[in-house]
Amino acid sequence: MAANKLGIASEDTWPFRFETTGLLNEYDKEITYTVGTNDRPPNAAYDEARGFHAVEYCRLDPDHTTEAEQLLRLEEKAAVGVITLARLKQSLAEGYPVSFAFWYYKEIPWATDSKPEDDYISLREIPDDKRHTKHVPAKDWEGHSVIAVGFDPSRNRVLCQNSWGPYSKSARFWMPYSWIRDFEATKDFWMLRLLDQSPLETANKRADALPEPSSHVALSDPKAWTVTPVFGAGKVALGYGALTVAPAVGDRSAHVVWTGANRSVVDIYRYGLDAWSSFTVRSDSTAAAARSAVAAVVPSPGRLHVVWIAPDGAVNGEFIHQRDPVAYVPTEVAPAGSAEPGAGLAAVSRHEGAVDVWWVTPNGSIEWANRLVGDAGEGKWTRNTLCPAGSAAPKASLAAVADEPDSPVLFWVGPDRTVQVARYYPGKGKWERESFAKPYTPAEETRIAVASSGPGDVQAFWLTATGQVRGLAWSRELGGWEDQRVLDLEESSIDRPRARVDSGLAAVHVGDSGVHVVYVAADNSVHGLRRGDGGAWVVYHIAEAGSVSAGTPVGAFTYKYDKVGELSIVVASPDERVAILTRKTAAR
Repeated sequence: MAANKLGIASEDTWPFRFETTGLLNEYDKEITYTVGTNDRPPNAAYDEARGFHAVEYCRLDPDHTTEAEQLLRLEEKAAVGVITLARLKQSLAEGYPVSFAFWYYKEIPWATDSKPEDDYISLREIPDDKRHTKHVPAKDWEGHSVIAVGFDPSRNRVLCQNSWGPYSKSARFWMPYSWIRDFEATKDFWMLRLLDQSPLETANKRADALPEPSSHVALSDPKAWTVTPVFGAGKVALGYGALTVAPAVGDRSAHVVWTGANRSVVDIYRYGLDAWSSFTVRSDSTAAAARSAVAAVVPSPGRLHVVWIAPDGAVNGEFIHQRDPVAYVPTEVAPAGSAEPGAGLAAVSRHEGAVDVWWVTPNGSIEWANRLVGDAGEGKWTRNTLCPAGSAAPKASLAAVADEPDSPVLFWVGPDRTVQVARYYPGKGKWERESFAKPYTPAEETRIAVASSGPGDVQAFWLTATGQVRGLAWSRELGGWEDQRVLDLEESSIDRPRARVDSGLAAVHVGDSGVHVVYVAADNSVHGLRRGDGGAWVVYHIAEAGSVSAGTPVGAFTYKYDKVGELSIVVASPDERVAILTRKTAAR
C-alpha cells in the first residue's frame, strides 16, 4: 500500500480540489471533476508523509472473487456478512476507521428514510429483489469507496465519510447494517492504524517544571480523582510496554518513564510534594526502537536505572544519580542484535544497589543480565541465558517482581500461548520454571502486570483474546499458584466492560484494600478491579469513554509522603500525551 511505503500527508498540504463543468448529468446534477488526480503530489506532501507511516493494516472480509460468488451458498454469504459487520464494529469501537467499497443502486435516491433529527442523510434499505444479486456496473449499479467512521447500534447503521463534496450534500451519510451484511453489496474492508511518526528529535537533557494540573481526561468521579497532564515532554509511543513506573526506595519519590512517539526516552519525577519535573534521558540513534518496551528501577535512594531496546537490537540504559548537578552515565547492557525490537523487557532491584534485566532474543530465548551499581554508575554486567531458544513468543511481554531479597520472579508468554513463570531460589542457586496452559491462555499481544504486598506474596495478571482478565497468585499459605478469574465475563456490560487487548494493563498493591488491577475498555474508558468484602473481584470506574488513546500503555503506583497517600494511574490521553490520574488514599 502507498500509505505504508510513502506515508500520509494532511489535507492542508495536499488538498482535494474539484471544479464544475457547467453541464448537467442524467439526474440534473452539475458534473464535477477532480483536479490533478494523476499529478505528482507536491514535495511538501512527501516531506510531511515521511513522519506518518501506516505500518499496520488488515482486511476484515474475505476476497469477493467470482468463484466465491458462484460457490458460496446464500447462508454462507450471509455468515460472511455477519462476521464482517462484527469486525467493522469492533474496529470502530477501538478507534480505527475502516475503508471499504460498495455498489449503490441507481434507482435508490440519496433523499432517504432520514428523520428530521438526523444530522446526515441515509441510504435506504436495498430493495428485496436486489438483495444478494450480482451487480452489472454502469447498468443498474455504480461503485464507490468510502470510510466508515462510526456506528449507531440503536438504529443499526454505520456512519460513512464521503468524498463527493457538494454532490452528496454532506461529507457523511448513514448506511444500514443490511448493506454490510450483503455479500454482493459491499467488499474490501480495510482497517488502517497509524503507528510510526516523526524521526528522532535531538534534544538536550532538561529538568523543567511541568504545568499546573488541568482537566483533559473525563473522569467518572471528578471529586475522587485529579488529572495532571504532561504537556512539556512530548507524545508517548502507543504500545503496551512503552511506559513504566518506578517508585523509589522509601516511598519519597516516584518516576514515570516512557518511550516517546519520536523514539526518545523520557522521565518525569517528583520528590516529596513538589511539582512533577521532566527530562529527556536519550534522544539520539541509541534511543528506543519503535514501540520499544522500557523498564526502570531505583536500586537505592536518589538513583534511577532506565533500560530500553534500541533499533539495532542492543539493550541500552542510563544510570541517573539525582544529585546537584544531576549525573547521567550511559551503559550498554547487551550489544546490537541481542534483543528482539518490539518484544518485552523487564527489570527489578532484588536488593539495594542491584539491577537485574531480562529480554527476549530474536530466536525466542530469554536473556538475563545483572550488576551491582556504584555511586558513579560503575559496575560490570554479567549475562546469562535463562531459557533456551523457542521459550518465548516473538513479541512476548515480560514482567518481573522481587517479593523476597535475591529471589526475583519472571513472567512471560510462551510461543504456544502459555503463561511461563520462573523463580530464582538463592539457597538452591538456580531457577525453577513452571508453565500454565488452558484456561490461562493469554492474548498474544497482552501486557503482563505484577504486584506484591511484600515477602511471600506475588500476583500476576494478563488479558485473554476475548478481553477477560486472568491471573495467578502465590503465597506462603498456598504453597503454590492459584488461579484468579479477575474479570471473567460471558458478555461485556456497561458496569463490567471487557478489556482492550491492544492496550496496557497495570497492577499495584494499595494498602489494606489489596491489589488493584487497571485496564482499558473497548470504548477507551479506564476501569479498576479490586477484591470486595466477599472476596470477589469488583469493577470501579476511573475515566469515561474516550478518555485515553487507543493502544495506550498503562501504569499504576502508590505514593506516600508523611501523612499523604496517593494512588496514581498513568495513561496516554486522546492527544497521546501522558496524563496522571490521582486520588487520595490512607497513608500508613
